[in-house]
Amino acid sequence: MHTEAHGPLPTPADQKIAPHQPAYIEVEARKEELEGQFFATDDSMRDIRDKANSEIQTRIDDLDDRYHNAFEEVNEQATEKLDLETLIDQHPDIPIEYIDQLRTLDRLRVALEASDTELEKYAPERLAVVLAKAKDLEARIDYDAFVAIASKRLDDTKAQFTFRLEPDKAFFDMCQVTSIRYLVEQHPDSLNYGTLRSMDLDLESLRQKYTEMGIIRDAPVEVTPVPTYPEDFVLSVRNKLEQAHILNIRYRSSKTRYSNNRLQELGELIQVLNAKPDEPTSYSDVISRAPLLLNERYAQALKKALADRYEELNPIEFSFDKNTDAYRQEVARMREINPLEAVSNMELVGLDGQLPAGLTRAHIISQMLFSIPPVALERLKKFSIRPMTLEENKEDTTLGFCNLYGLQGYEIVISDQKITEDINYNTALMGDRELAEFAAREKALYTVTHELAHAFHDALPLAAVQEWHTVATANPTHVTPYVKSMYKQEHSHRYMEDFAESVALFITKPYELKESSPERYECLQRLYTEFMPTYTDIIRPHQEETIEKHAQFKRALAEATAQQNTKRP
Repeated sequence: MHTEAHGPLPTPADQKIAPHQPAYIEVEARKEELEGQFFATDDSMRDIRDKANSEIQTRIDDLDDRYHNAFEEVNEQATEKLDLETLIDQHPDIPIEYIDQLRTLDRLRVALEASDTELEKYAPERLAVVLAKAKDLEARIDYDAFVAIASKRLDDTKAQFTFRLEPDKAFFDMCQVTSIRYLVEQHPDSLNYGTLRSMDLDLESLRQKYTEMGIIRDAPVEVTPVPTYPEDFVLSVRNKLEQAHILNIRYRSSKTRYSNNRLQELGELIQVLNAKPDEPTSYSDVISRAPLLLNERYAQALKKALADRYEELNPIEFSFDKNTDAYRQEVARMREINPLEAVSNMELVGLDGQLPAGLTRAHIISQMLFSIPPVALERLKKFSIRPMTLEENKEDTTLGFCNLYGLQGYEIVISDQKITEDINYNTALMGDRELAEFAAREKALYTVTHELAHAFHDALPLAAVQEWHTVATANPTHVTPYVKSMYKQEHSHRYMEDFAESVALFITKPYELKESSPERYECLQRLYTEFMPTYTDIIRPHQEETIEKHAQFKRALAEATAQQNTKRP
């Protein structure tokens, strides 16, 4: 059996505690010193273990496992635990230096347990300190300023603005203040000293953070009751929510989804704040729900911010009537957008290097300026030419895609890798690389126009979207095989893709659209005339010239074919 020279347990250095500090500060200081010694001892034991041979390492691991299990809480059937000396006696081959460290670690563990027991005596004193700090911090926060900063942060980080009952990360800290105050006030018996100490440190950290943000008042502010929403306002929200839901299903536009989300958030808040809350039953329940129910200042700030956001909702998003001042004003605003300024505000990625198929930055920007109304460019926040990720490349045949980017913004990505693959495939097929590059370039510009059309569709006032929808449903022509497949699948995006493909043909191959669906062609002529100032003088004449040249080509081809048939015997 191993022998041991028992020495006194190391004690922390004397701590000078200010007279006004609570007594538990000194106990905590002693505990921190013991913890430092404990972890240092544990590290030295790890070094010994790492240097031992595999057989000794196996014995050490067995001893460690049995030692830790011996001090776990015993179940009802177990009445005895193995003591440390018994365990050591069963492992005679373990190095003596490891055994000495293990005995030191065991004494430190006992001392730490004694510190925890001593600190629990100070739990009521620490609880009173935490409650006072939480109440004071709650009363000093400028909640209106906080909500304004947090919502702007969400906007700036391209996140969806939300005040859902399950708080966004930006609002978690504020929820934490209220949650601490509520739990300490209502459920003090459920909190041990360690939890209270963590809460105390969190409150100090939050106070410092809010001071740096400039949202801490010099003096506490009295609580004012949170007023309920008037019934007519609640009814208005519910009606718009129902209508937005219908429009979202019918048109599958991110614009209506965005409005629907905003209304849904406000509807949830109204429902909770106008109802008498149930008592929260757990910490997670408090974190996810109670801040809106238990912190009147916070709830009022949220309600005000959401009501303001509700007022910002454009009425034309819920109107099918073009004959209104609101519609005319919105069209006028869209026509005044400067397309060059919109492009200059856009983040352009991958356009300055060597692009495949002879594409250039000028090609892309020219396609933007002369293929789509400027309101679509205003919505486009980022345009990239780069390889797609595996997640983005779910549809293997897709050359590009258009995604939501921030609040009602868009990002378009065109895959340079897929353009190159098209060139290589067509070169092998046709034996002419120059022709293959020309075909790939035309396909890429067609795709750019298709993706821009999604942003245009999203920006259109609802009355204009309905005009297109009426034409498309009354004339079920499939303008491309892709559109045909979308309708065949009854895909939820079939109307959006029909619009995007029709716009791409309208700009790049107007003769095809006019032949396959003259109704769609004429509808797009009306929309472009309405929303794009340069259409009538610049784009439309070019379209008509292209259509006429195509008609001449078809006539010449028909005549040549007829002559060839006449010469045959």
